Amino acid sequence: MYASRSHLAVDIGTSSLKAALLDERGTPLSSSKVSFAGMPGADLADWDPLVWETAFRKALSLLEPRGRISSICVSGNGPSLVPLQDDGSPAAPAMLWLQRRVPALVPPESPSYFLPAAGWFRETHPDLFGKTTVFVTCPGYLSYRLTGLPSAACPGREFARFMWDARQVSAWGFKDALFPELLSTGSRIGGVSPGAAAAFGLPEGIPVYAGGPDYMMAVIGSGAVRPGLSCDRAGTSEGINYCSRRAVDSAALRTLPHAVPGLYTVAGILSSTGRVFEWFRRITNQTSREYDDILKEIYALPLDAGAPRFFPSRHRGPIWDFNQGIFAGLQPEHTHVELGKGVVEAIAFGILNVVETLNREDCPVSSLRGTGGQYRNLTWNRMKADILGIPLEIPRVIDAELIGNLSAALVGEGLYSDLAEAAENLVQIEALIEPDPGRHSRYQELYRDYRTACNLIPGTDP
Repeated sequence: MYASRSHLAVDIGTSSLKAALLDERGTPLSSSKVSFAGMPGADLADWDPLVWETAFRKALSLLEPRGRISSICVSGNGPSLVPLQDDGSPAAPAMLWLQRRVPALVPPESPSYFLPAAGWFRETHPDLFGKTTVFVTCPGYLSYRLTGLPSAACPGREFARFMWDARQVSAWGFKDALFPELLSTGSRIGGVSPGAAAAFGLPEGIPVYAGGPDYMMAVIGSGAVRPGLSCDRAGTSEGINYCSRRAVDSAALRTLPHAVPGLYTVAGILSSTGRVFEWFRRITNQTSREYDDILKEIYALPLDAGAPRFFPSRHRGPIWDFNQGIFAGLQPEHTHVELGKGVVEAIAFGILNVVETLNREDCPVSSLRGTGGQYRNLTWNRMKADILGIPLEIPRVIDAELIGNLSAALVGEGLYSDLAEAAENLVQIEALIEPDPGRHSRYQELYRDYRTACNLIPGTDP
């Protein structure tokens, strides 16, 4: 029954593109991942959207055919924006989410995360803006390549104001035609066009459904669709998303409407956890070593082993960052293992800080459902559980965005009535990592010492 057809789910991350063929129970039939590293145009400051097409084509070639593909759904990083010309080609590089480009003039009461980038583009590149006929999101770009139809996936009616609406578009002085109609997650965009079928080797006419921003599709795909459940999205960046019945007003947290009507996601963001670990591997000449080997060495060190402390930034604010991060207490006898201990403990202490902040705001985090590449490492999962003192639930499909996309496609096909019902039926928890009480108790002391040390360094706030 299930082998006769499959569903293609695609997620465009910041550092890689992931694709999978899944059956209607959420079981992966075949999967692939293509890193953007080294690809022409894969420059975070000057991103060529053609990178996503190239990676998608390669990811498709790596998938093993598993029955007839009955749907396609794409999610992607955001808020990222791509200006397209009349012929559908990019008018300029994509404006990625991490660039934070803001124009000099911003209309009051405009909560959109996308329109400031468009305003900056108009202000700084008026000639290229003049050639732009429509803006699409990151997942919207690939959906456009598949269908020939500009679209933007929106997780829900309440979420629209954080993308764009007629009032805000008018307030910014843009023409309505520059921003496509928002389609609810799970809506049918169109079918694979003849041109796309030839370009990507896909059958013509496959329905393409609206996915959404990667973080929301990961929340759905982790099963965090009921109040009290929490998802830890750990990849290049990291975010703890708590599913709440109410919005939370806090400068340290970000509240947005959930894709499930009536609920909210309350999130603490750590913008660079995966990137800083990659930086550590680079500076210690360990890029060719396996992650697990590196982490096993770190885990084997006694908790009280002398190691330099790594402080995440010299920047205060609600977003935990690694700008101008520094080591303190570095000694001549320290090796790459002690440096690694300092880095990974700093990352985990930052996560603990987010969990404590959520707890203080009456968003009690009793466990975390892990998603993203970091959760493939058992040693790191154990260390994180020990430091946080709560269990980690590991889904069968670590890249939860893919299950989120499958949920959207199956809602679009009418197999489920809504995203919550789909996720609760499709998400499979494969492992549970319990904290070690003794290690957690000692880590609590180390965390308090770390916070005290942070206060002694001007401008540093973990």
